[in-house]
Amino acid sequence: MKLSKEYLHQIIMEQISVVPNIYNVMWLFNEYNKKCFRGELPRPMLNLVHDKKTLGRFTCDFYDDEMENPQIDISDSYEYTEDRLRDVLVHEMIHYYLAYTQQDVYLTHGKKFKAMANYINTNFGMNITETVDVSDMNRVKHGNWFTNMFS
Repeated sequence: MKLSKEYLHQIIMEQISVVPNIYNVMWLFNEYNKKCFRGELPRPMLNLVHDKKTLGRFTCDFYDDEMENPQIDISDSYEYTEDRLRDVLVHEMIHYYLAYTQQDVYLTHGKKFKAMANYINTNFGMNITETVDVSDMNRVKHGNWFTNMFS
């Protein structure tokens, strides 16, 4: 039985653990901005946050119907598979795209979000969902030796 390169890549990527850093998040943003959003999204502020409850978050401000200060936060408190990190980031990029194009300035998981996630899942082989179960993800400890003693 001969296995395709795509299938082998998928199996390998499901096993590799990745802790987000600013370089891999920026690379993924640029890569999937081109693939899924035709390169239309200006690069937002990309931040890593030590958040145990939320894997990703998109925020922005609106002044006189103009979007300002777009920001995507990705939690570096977990080890991700490469696919899961991509899916979390693209989830936030959908919120960004819908706000940027003023289709959903309230950043909901409404019909437009679901339609766009379904389109990307179908056409790009992703698994973008509204929420992610973190029970199978390993936690990453942050802080210095003193704070780690008590966490």
